[in-house]
Amino acid sequence: MLAAILLAASAAAPEPPGCAVVLAILQQQRQPFRLGANPEPVGSFGGGDLPWLSQVGASGPPAPPRGLTEQLKREDGRSPLGLCPSVKRWVASNRVAIVRRVTPADRYPQPILSVSMPAISADGRSAVIATGSVCGALCGQGSLYHLRRGPKGWEVAGVTSTWIS
Repeated sequence: MLAAILLAASAAAPEPPGCAVVLAILQQQRQPFRLGANPEPVGSFGGGDLPWLSQVGASGPPAPPRGLTEQLKREDGRSPLGLCPSVKRWVASNRVAIVRRVTPADRYPQPILSVSMPAISADGRSAVIATGSVCGALCGQGSLYHLRRGPKGWEVAGVTSTWIS
């Protein structure tokens, strides 16, 4: 009886707020991809001094709220596949392959996309998320996205590169 109650309670529990952000990023991909089972590692990049580049102009947007990048680093290792039932359902319904481990024999028929859970500001209007895309042994890039919640939902305010191969 207790197991049934706990199962019903966990099924009814809301998803973390970042799941909608991750789902929006996956839905906006324009080419076929495979999804890395592990989130994009975020522990190696700097802090608030990162050069944020504007998506719409050369002047650059203001950096994300202080501490948001550090929050993302503290929460490193949380996988959207494990935390977000909506992401798991979308991946299954769109037949996106999940890559658990990349081997040298992998021929990269499609890029492998990795996405972290976002760090969301206390007011819920700003977020930072790490992404990575690997397309071969010496082909790939990692980025941090600064997102702002606008009238039409989450929008990219800026992006900065964290690694490139």
